[in-house]
Amino acid sequence: MEEQMEIGGAVAALRNGKKVARAGWNGKNMHLEMHDGHPELGGWRSFVVIKDATDMRVPWNASQADLLADDWVTVP
Repeated sequence: MEEQMEIGGAVAALRNGKKVARAGWNGKNMHLEMHDGHPELGGWRSFVVIKDATDMRVPWNASQADLLADDWVTVP
Protein backbone atom coordinates (compact mmCIF):
# COMPACT_ATOMS: atom_id res chain seq x y z
CA MET A 1 0.00 0.00 0.00
CA GLU A 2 1.10 3.55 -0.77
CA GLU A 3 2.62 5.53 2.11
CA GLN A 4 -0.04 7.69 3.74
CA MET A 5 0.43 11.39 4.49
CA GLU A 6 -1.29 14.43 5.97
CA ILE A 7 -2.92 17.24 3.99
CA GLY A 8 0.37 19.17 3.61
CA GLY A 9 1.93 16.24 1.79
CA ALA A 10 -1.17 15.90 -0.37
CA VAL A 11 -1.02 19.58 -1.36
CA ALA A 12 2.69 19.28 -2.17
CA ALA A 13 1.94 16.25 -4.35
CA LEU A 14 -0.82 18.17 -6.17
CA ARG A 15 1.58 21.06 -6.81
CA ASN A 16 4.02 18.56 -8.30
CA GLY A 17 1.43 17.30 -10.78
CA LYS A 18 0.37 14.16 -8.91
CA LYS A 19 -3.14 13.00 -8.12
CA VAL A 20 -4.15 12.27 -4.52
CA ALA A 21 -7.01 10.56 -2.71
CA ARG A 22 -8.04 9.59 0.79
CA ALA A 23 -7.57 5.90 1.56
CA GLY A 24 -10.87 6.14 3.46
CA TRP A 25 -12.97 7.39 0.54
CA ASN A 26 -15.68 4.94 -0.46
CA GLY A 27 -16.05 5.93 -4.12
CA LYS A 28 -14.07 3.91 -6.65
CA ASN A 29 -11.46 5.78 -8.68
CA MET A 30 -12.09 9.12 -6.94
CA HIS A 31 -9.12 11.47 -6.67
CA LEU A 32 -8.08 15.11 -6.54
CA GLU A 33 -6.02 16.83 -9.19
CA MET A 34 -4.78 20.35 -9.85
CA HIS A 35 -6.64 22.16 -12.62
CA ASP A 36 -4.89 24.94 -14.49
CA GLY A 37 -6.58 28.31 -14.52
CA HIS A 38 -8.20 29.78 -17.61
CA PRO A 39 -6.62 33.13 -18.48
CA GLU A 40 -9.17 33.59 -21.27
CA LEU A 41 -11.93 33.50 -18.62
CA GLY A 42 -10.65 36.36 -16.51
CA GLY A 43 -7.30 35.07 -15.29
CA TRP A 44 -8.44 32.35 -12.88
CA ARG A 45 -5.69 30.78 -10.85
CA SER A 46 -5.14 27.06 -10.59
CA PHE A 47 -7.56 25.19 -8.35
CA VAL A 48 -8.24 21.68 -7.08
CA VAL A 49 -10.92 19.47 -8.62
CA ILE A 50 -12.25 16.11 -7.58
CA LYS A 51 -12.83 13.36 -10.11
CA ASP A 52 -15.89 11.69 -8.70
CA ALA A 53 -17.26 8.16 -9.08
CA THR A 54 -19.18 9.20 -12.23
CA ASP A 55 -15.94 10.47 -13.87
CA MET A 56 -17.00 14.15 -13.55
CA ARG A 57 -14.48 16.76 -12.43
CA VAL A 58 -15.83 19.52 -10.20
CA PRO A 59 -14.20 22.11 -7.91
CA TRP A 60 -13.38 20.66 -4.49
CA ASN A 61 -13.38 22.16 -1.01
CA ALA A 62 -11.79 20.32 1.90
CA SER A 63 -13.91 19.37 4.88
CA GLN A 64 -12.52 19.56 8.41
CA ALA A 65 -12.22 15.77 8.32
CA ASP A 66 -10.14 16.01 5.12
CA LEU A 67 -7.89 18.70 6.62
CA LEU A 68 -7.17 16.62 9.72
CA ALA A 69 -6.87 13.23 7.99
CA ASP A 70 -3.59 11.38 7.77
CA ASP A 71 -4.68 8.82 5.15
CA TRP A 72 -3.87 10.80 1.98
CA VAL A 73 -2.13 8.81 -0.76
CA THR A 74 -0.89 9.53 -4.28
CA VAL A 75 -2.66 7.63 -7.04
CA PRO A 76 -1.56 6.66 -10.57
